[in-house]
Amino acid sequence: MEFFFNDALTDYKPFTTAFLGKLGVMEKQPTYASPPEIVAETIYQAATDGTSQFRYIVGEDAKMLIHMKENTNEEEYLTNIAQHFS
Repeated sequence: MEFFFNDALTDYKPFTTAFLGKLGVMEKQPTYASPPEIVAETIYQAATDGTSQFRYIVGEDAKMLIHMKENTNEEEYLTNIAQHFS
């Protein structure tokens, strides 16, 4: 994520500034970000469960996004995602 802090990339500055601002807000709200303990537990499970499962759902935030993706059309989904970062 070094490009976020590269002042020479001026074309990206509005996006990266908005993204980093929203990321800070999202990290403080449990509905937007899974606690690190849950992420660590899931990584451990993935590494030790003996299966070939490739993807794991981590936290309520991921479940919410998956539910939204499965129950809306693509335009609605992208609009909802864009609203989180605008």
